[in-house]
Formats: sequence, structure tokens, C-alpha cells
Amino acid sequence: MEDSPNIPTFCIVGQPNQGKTTLMATLTEDDKLARNEIPGTTKVATEYPVKIDGRKVMVFWDTPGFENSAEVQRWFELEGKVRKNPAADFISEFKENGQFSSECEIFKPVAAGAALVYIVDASQRVRTADKQQVDILRLCGNPRIAVIYSKDGKNQHLDAWRSLLDQDFNIRHEFNAHHANFTDRLELLRAIQVTRPEWKDSIAMAIKALEADWKKRQGEAAGQMVSLIKRLLDLKKTKTFDLEEDREETSKAVLEDLQSAVRKEEKKFRKRIRAIFKHTKDHWTMPAALSDDLFSEEVWNLLGMTKTQLTMVSTVAGAIIGGIIDAHTGGASFGIGTLIGGAIGGATGYLGAGRFAQLSYPDQSFVPVWLRGRQVGGAKASARVHPKSKLIGILIDRSLLYTEQMVRRAHGREGEEKIEISIDLEKSALTRSWSKSEHKQLGRFIGQVAKKKTNSRDLNTERAKLKRVLSAKLKLLLK
Repeated sequence: MEDSPNIPTFCIVGQPNQGKTTLMATLTEDDKLARNEIPGTTKVATEYPVKIDGRKVMVFWDTPGFENSAEVQRWFELEGKVRKNPAADFISEFKENGQFSSECEIFKPVAAGAALVYIVDASQRVRTADKQQVDILRLCGNPRIAVIYSKDGKNQHLDAWRSLLDQDFNIRHEFNAHHANFTDRLELLRAIQVTRPEWKDSIAMAIKALEADWKKRQGEAAGQMVSLIKRLLDLKKTKTFDLEEDREETSKAVLEDLQSAVRKEEKKFRKRIRAIFKHTKDHWTMPAALSDDLFSEEVWNLLGMTKTQLTMVSTVAGAIIGGIIDAHTGGASFGIGTLIGGAIGGATGYLGAGRFAQLSYPDQSFVPVWLRGRQVGGAKASARVHPKSKLIGILIDRSLLYTEQMVRRAHGREGEEKIEISIDLEKSALTRSWSKSEHKQLGRFIGQVAKKKTNSRDLNTERAKLKRVLSAKLKLLLK
């Protein structure tokens, strides 16, 4: 066996179709591997580094499956015991022999000192070839970790596998790459931390870096939610009409344009969240709360705040817009705002999807003219997302739930098939569980965004406070 590499390096080995690439995809957060890989087609050993801020902290090697276990075992039994680096010597002897091409690829990282990660499926019985492979890996001399999972969810042969692997492996760990989340990945890394004494500190540093990166990503996700709310409130759609009888039709058209723009903003948000958590494609089905049209009655009935909560948020926001509550009072004058400051207070009428917008008709009624093919003048219909609409709470709920799915979605479970994601619909309306102070904080941010003359310092202050609220909610959701 060669001296160990400076960076913790692991070679994933096993039978063909045993989930090696799936494990690789989950550990390295690379869903392109699982989506593009046809089972059993890995032909060459391929390096996949784990990087944090561009720095390589760990390396995994994906390898083909064993194809000639009996013959390779015989060679190792005869020669392996007397060779310093039997994996390297096997390659030298058989690299021109096409019969052992898969095994030569497997042994490349092994010869370079990589620790061995042997993956087995506990839903399948222990076969003779499995015993032969365990013996081969023992004779390589490298540190060995056994990872047990179940492809179909059944572990009927788990005891037999435990008995076999406990004899010749330094570590045995049960890990399902199809469902593993971030915490599960860290537990596996902690389990293999003792593989080599010289790697212990490096792996500890890698775990610490991964934890810091994970916290950073959750903060970025919360920041994207705050930015989504601001972008919604900044949206404005306008259409011009010539005659008074065209007002209703134009108003309907401008509201449809605004709805379309809101949908696009949510779509862009989801793409950004997938990028943060390293998912390259949204290709699974989701429950109605997340997949139905944003403006459907089912979504509006299921998600968002209650009437009382929405009224509280709206009144605080409206009072700030009207200049009655200063941002720095923290809503202390909420009672006064309820009475005299509710520029948008009393949100009862804005619980339905049909009342999501603020429609206005700027005072512009002179006769329209055409200049270089463009109309100038005429009456206008303008639409914006109403600050007291239930829509904002609904989008917060959908954003939190969608982010939760991205966090919990194992990168190894990325086949082209549509896979149903289930959530507890009774707990879907997350903003309904917020405290009064958290609802007021949302109202203060909405008010700062929506007021005509926004002080950038006040806006940034309320943005940071709301981001902390959303970060805490996301952290709670991901426990």
C-alpha cells in the first residue's frame, strides 16, 4: 500500500449496480452524476473533489464494479501477502489484459493510498463474489469502510452483511444515499474520521468548513426570500387605453400581466434556491401546495396568514407608508396606527386571490397621438402587488417549503422519473405560526419597501431583521 495522500481520499468500490455512483452524487452534491449515469456503465475511475470556496477539502473516486472477483482473489491470495503495494503491482501485471480492465481501474486510487469505501445492498443476500471482494480489499492493506444501504427499503439480509463486514472492516456505517440529508452526510464523515490518524484533523477541518458553508447557504436562501418580497412590491405593470369603455378590459389585461410577472419572480427564486443547494434541475413532482398555480383557490385557502394576522401586518406596513410609525419605534405605536394610520390597514378584503393587486388610473386623459409608431398619451391603467395582500404570506410559505425540499433532497436521488415529494399539509401555512413580533417585522419591511420615499438605511435595517426571522424559521423547519 502506498503512503496516504495529504488530502483525505476515498475510493468507492462494490459490485456493479450497487449504488456507487448514487453514493458519489450524494456525498459530492453532484446530481448530474445520478441523472446522467446508466446503472452499470462506469468504466473508468473518476475523481470527484469536494470543494469549499474553491478549495479542495476531500476527494472521492467513483469506480467500475468488480467483474472477475474469483480470479483477482486468487492472485491476491498468492501475491498480495508478499507485496508492499499489491494494488499497484496488480495494475502493472494486468494493465494490458482486457479481462481485468475494471479491476485495474478500481485499483488506481487504491494504489495511490485512498481509503476504501465498500458499498453493499442489505436487501440482497451475501454471495460468494461478495466474500471474495471483501477478501481482496482486506489484502490491499488500505483502511476500509463498509457502507450498508437498501435499494428497495428492505433490510432482510442486514445481519448477514454485518457479520461478514465486521470481520475485515475498520468501520461499518448504515447510510442510504437515496434519502440522506446534510446531517446524514456529516455523520458518515465523522464515522470515517478515524480511518487514518493523519487524516483526522483534515477531516475535522472539512466537516467544520462544510458546516460553515451550510449555514452560509441557509442565510443566502433567507436573503433570497427577502429579495423576492421586495421584487414583488417593486413590480408595476401599465397599459394605455383610448376610450372609457376600454377601461375594464385594459384593467383585466394589466392584472393578468402582473400575475404573470409574479409567477416569473417565483420561478426565478426557485432557480436561485436550486443553485444555492446545488441542484441543477427541478424534475420531480410536488404536492399541490407547491405545484399548483400560485393564484389558485386551493393554494390561497391552504397557505398564508389568517385574517387577524394579515390585518396586523397590513396595519403596521400601512402606518409606515403613511409616516405614522417610524421604523425605529419597532411598532410601539401600533395601537395608534390601527386607529389613524392604516393607509392599507384592515386587510379583510384582501384574503382572496382576486384582490392581490392595487389598481390605479393615473390622471392622464388627453387625446392619444402616435409618434413614430408608438402611442403617446391616453388614459392608463396601472397595477402593483398590494402591500396588504395575502399573496406575500403565501409566497413566504411556498418559498420556505420549496427550500426545505431542496435541502432534504438527496443529490443521488436524481433519476429522470418523476418522484412525489410529500409534506405535512396541516403544517404548510408556516406564517400562521409566527409570533406577533414576527408579523410586525414583516409589516415594517413591507412598509419600508412600499413607501414613496424610502430611507435606504431604514430599509436595510428592516431587511436584515426580516432575514434573521426567515433564517430562524428555515433552521427550525430543517431540524
